[in-house]
Amino acid sequence: MAVSSRYLTHRAAGLLAPASLLMLLVACSELSESTTTQEQILPPPVVQAPVPEPPKAEEKPVEPPPPVEETRVIEAIAPPVALPEPPPPEPPVPAAVSVPEPVDVYFGYDKAALKEHDKAALDVLTELLRADPGKQLLVEGHCDERGTVAYNLTLGEKRAKAVKQYLEGKGVLSSRIETASYGKERPVCTEHSVACWKKNRRAHVVVQ
Repeated sequence: MAVSSRYLTHRAAGLLAPASLLMLLVACSELSESTTTQEQILPPPVVQAPVPEPPKAEEKPVEPPPPVEETRVIEAIAPPVALPEPPPPEPPVPAAVSVPEPVDVYFGYDKAALKEHDKAALDVLTELLRADPGKQLLVEGHCDERGTVAYNLTLGEKRAKAVKQYLEGKGVLSSRIETASYGKERPVCTEHSVACWKKNRRAHVVVQ
């Protein structure tokens, strides 16, 4: 009796299906045993004890850094250059003193003392001599016609020296003053009167 190929194929498939299922079960069983065996062989996991953390150091507050001082660069100052000293100023030229020449100083009868109002004229002479150191003085002593020649020469000398001593007291050097006595020999007035005699009793100062 002839069997059709379709039947054989269906029959073969029916026989193979249980075989494949059986092989799959065996493979799963072996895989399960292999996994169990490996789990038994592996050592148990090592549990590490917790490592204690080191104590934390106390945190100190951070101090701010000190302020930085600014460094100022001071430029070196060059020493001042010494300038030559200027020449001293020339002394001022004193103003010229106007003095009437000659100057006559009058005396009382038989006297050789200076009168106060005559000293003012001698003060003017003092200023003149201070302003011009080159000036010299000649003081002449005179008398009226009364009295002897010798007596009047002595009296005239006293009158000239009275003027000189006054000028020296004002700071005029003695070397700049020369004195002379003419007594009654050089009268300025020749009349025989009191007014004329009064004019001749004098010290005649000449600026040289």
